[in-house]
Amino acid sequence: MAELLRTEGLRKYYGVVSAAADINLSFQEGVLTSIIGPNGAGKTTFIHLLTGHVRPDRGRILFQGEDITRLPTHARVQKGISRSFQVGDIFPRLSVGGKPADSSGGPIGDRDEFPEAHGGRP
Repeated sequence: MAELLRTEGLRKYYGVVSAAADINLSFQEGVLTSIIGPNGAGKTTFIHLLTGHVRPDRGRILFQGEDITRLPTHARVQKGISRSFQVGDIFPRLSVGGKPADSSGGPIGDRDEFPEAHGGRP
Protein backbone atom coordinates (compact mmCIF):
# COMPACT_ATOMS: atom_id res chain seq x y z
CA MET A 1 0.00 0.00 0.00
CA ALA A 2 1.15 3.51 -0.78
CA GLU A 3 1.72 6.12 1.88
CA LEU A 4 -1.02 8.73 1.65
CA LEU A 5 -0.23 11.12 4.50
CA ARG A 6 2.75 11.57 6.82
CA THR A 7 3.62 13.94 9.63
CA GLU A 8 7.16 14.61 10.74
CA GLY A 9 7.91 16.26 14.08
CA LEU A 10 4.62 18.15 14.09
CA ARG A 11 4.31 20.61 16.99
CA LYS A 12 1.80 23.22 18.10
CA TYR A 13 1.97 25.44 21.16
CA TYR A 14 -0.65 27.76 22.57
CA GLY A 15 1.50 30.05 24.68
CA VAL A 16 3.55 27.71 26.86
CA VAL A 17 1.05 24.84 26.54
CA SER A 18 2.02 22.10 24.11
CA ALA A 19 -1.09 20.94 22.25
CA ALA A 20 0.85 18.68 19.86
CA ALA A 21 4.39 17.49 20.50
CA ASP A 22 6.58 15.80 17.88
CA ILE A 23 3.83 13.89 16.09
CA ASN A 24 5.35 11.39 13.65
CA LEU A 25 2.64 9.35 11.94
CA SER A 26 2.12 7.65 8.60
CA PHE A 27 -1.25 6.85 7.04
CA GLN A 28 -1.52 4.28 4.28
CA GLU A 29 -3.89 4.51 1.32
CA GLY A 30 -6.94 2.26 1.76
CA VAL A 31 -6.49 1.81 5.51
CA LEU A 32 -9.10 3.14 7.93
CA THR A 33 -7.39 4.87 10.85
CA SER A 34 -8.87 6.34 14.02
CA ILE A 35 -7.39 8.99 16.28
CA ILE A 36 -8.43 8.29 19.87
CA GLY A 37 -7.46 9.65 23.25
CA PRO A 38 -8.77 11.42 26.34
CA ASN A 39 -10.03 14.99 26.41
CA GLY A 40 -7.15 17.40 26.08
CA ALA A 41 -4.86 14.90 24.36
CA GLY A 42 -4.55 17.04 21.21
CA LYS A 43 -6.82 15.13 18.80
CA THR A 44 -8.68 18.23 17.59
CA THR A 45 -5.45 20.22 17.31
CA PHE A 46 -3.96 17.41 15.22
CA ILE A 47 -6.95 17.41 12.85
CA HIS A 48 -6.78 21.22 12.66
CA LEU A 49 -3.09 20.93 11.73
CA LEU A 50 -3.77 18.35 9.01
CA THR A 51 -6.59 20.36 7.46
CA GLY A 52 -4.85 23.74 7.62
CA HIS A 53 -7.15 25.37 10.16
CA VAL A 54 -4.09 25.83 12.41
CA ARG A 55 -0.45 26.30 11.38
CA PRO A 56 2.18 24.14 13.10
CA ASP A 57 5.00 25.77 15.03
CA ARG A 58 7.33 23.07 13.78
CA GLY A 59 7.32 19.97 11.61
CA ARG A 60 5.97 18.93 8.23
CA ILE A 61 2.84 17.43 6.73
CA LEU A 62 3.25 15.44 3.53
CA PHE A 63 0.31 14.36 1.36
CA GLN A 64 1.15 11.90 -1.43
CA GLY A 65 4.78 12.96 -1.05
CA GLU A 66 4.08 16.70 -1.40
CA ASP A 67 4.84 19.05 1.48
CA ILE A 68 1.49 20.71 2.28
CA THR A 69 2.53 22.19 5.64
CA ARG A 70 1.97 25.78 4.51
CA LEU A 71 -0.88 25.18 2.06
CA PRO A 72 -4.07 27.08 2.93
CA THR A 73 -7.20 25.13 3.85
CA HIS A 74 -8.93 25.66 0.49
CA ALA A 75 -5.92 24.22 -1.38
CA ARG A 76 -5.99 21.14 0.86
CA VAL A 77 -9.70 20.69 0.18
CA GLN A 78 -8.93 20.72 -3.56
CA LYS A 79 -6.52 17.84 -2.92
CA GLY A 80 -9.24 15.91 -1.06
CA ILE A 81 -8.31 16.77 2.54
CA SER A 82 -11.20 18.02 4.64
CA ARG A 83 -12.97 17.48 7.91
CA SER A 84 -16.46 17.48 9.29
CA PHE A 85 -17.57 19.10 12.48
CA GLN A 86 -19.49 17.31 15.20
CA VAL A 87 -22.87 18.98 15.31
CA GLY A 88 -25.32 17.43 17.71
CA ASP A 89 -28.31 19.66 17.09
CA ILE A 90 -29.02 19.31 13.38
CA PHE A 91 -32.61 18.32 14.18
CA PRO A 92 -33.13 19.86 17.63
CA ARG A 93 -36.81 18.86 17.81
CA LEU A 94 -36.27 15.29 16.57
CA SER A 95 -36.59 12.82 19.42
CA VAL A 96 -34.85 9.47 19.66
CA GLY A 97 -38.26 7.93 18.96
CA GLY A 98 -38.64 10.06 15.80
CA LYS A 99 -38.46 8.18 12.52
CA PRO A 100 -34.75 8.47 11.68
CA ALA A 101 -33.66 8.15 8.06
CA ASP A 102 -32.50 4.79 6.86
CA SER A 103 -29.42 4.32 4.70
CA SER A 104 -31.51 4.72 1.54
CA GLY A 105 -32.35 8.30 2.52
CA GLY A 106 -35.86 7.64 3.76
CA PRO A 107 -37.75 10.41 5.54
CA ILE A 108 -36.90 11.60 9.01
CA GLY A 109 -40.06 12.15 11.00
CA ASP A 110 -43.16 13.86 9.73
CA ARG A 111 -42.91 16.81 7.29
CA ASP A 112 -45.21 18.92 9.45
CA GLU A 113 -43.65 17.90 12.75
CA PHE A 114 -39.99 18.17 11.60
CA PRO A 115 -39.80 20.55 8.60
CA GLU A 116 -36.04 21.06 9.11
CA ALA A 117 -35.51 17.37 8.26
CA HIS A 118 -37.12 17.98 4.88
CA GLY A 119 -35.33 21.18 3.88
CA GLY A 120 -37.74 23.59 5.60
CA ARG A 121 -37.36 25.80 8.64
CA PRO A 122 -38.94 25.03 12.02
